[in-house]
Amino acid sequence: MAADRLKFIREIQPHGPYILGGYCNGALTAFHAGRLLRAAGEEVAGLLLLNADATNVRFRWLRRLAAVASAWRGEDEAAAQRRFLRVRQRLCDREDMARFYRHAAADLLKHPSREKAAPFLRKAGRLMGWRPASHAAPAPPATRDDAAVPRGPLTKPYADACGAFIPDKYDAPVVLLWPREEKPRSARGPAEGWDKVCRSCEIVEVPGHHHSCISQNSNVVLVGEAMRKAIATAESLLHSPSP
Repeated sequence: MAADRLKFIREIQPHGPYILGGYCNGALTAFHAGRLLRAAGEEVAGLLLLNADATNVRFRWLRRLAAVASAWRGEDEAAAQRRFLRVRQRLCDREDMARFYRHAAADLLKHPSREKAAPFLRKAGRLMGWRPASHAAPAPPATRDDAAVPRGPLTKPYADACGAFIPDKYDAPVVLLWPREEKPRSARGPAEGWDKVCRSCEIVEVPGHHHSCISQNSNVVLVGEAMRKAIATAESLLHSPSP
């Protein structure tokens, strides 16, 4: 997707400096487009990522392991990706479930009551194997990825492509615009993952959550102002004398 978009970008502007940006999964595409431009010797003056998650970086080891396992079985790259996605999903489900019960336990300790304790202990007991499970364990709370979206023939391939994408090293700074009402997937904050692959990652807080930051007019205005400032900063660096 990044290479495809770069064809159109370079038809308009064959050479840099470039300022790129994207939202959510589109920000992952913009990030990789920036890497491709840098690899081609072009200057990327600014890269703006709106509500983009990079915690997939923690699964780099799993991608390598899946590739080795598939190569040993004589499978192709597509099979390696399917294996990676299957195991990644299981690990993510366990993380979500652990997070759900951790928060539930913390809430119970903070506000103890028999009404809260009984269902929590029953569910925790089934998970720990203390008693036979008569019902499946509760699913973790829905995330933004579970929101209703139009379904079509490209829905799953697109989701798989985004789920399998692991950002690689980027030798330039990025600006991460993060909605203040959107809880980061990592306890370390929204920069988790980006701080491991980018030269620097500046976090700029913007109003709203994942959807309202681009759909609510009052939020869009403020997000636009934050983007304008980031772009102006990138442009000012272009005209600054080299040290």
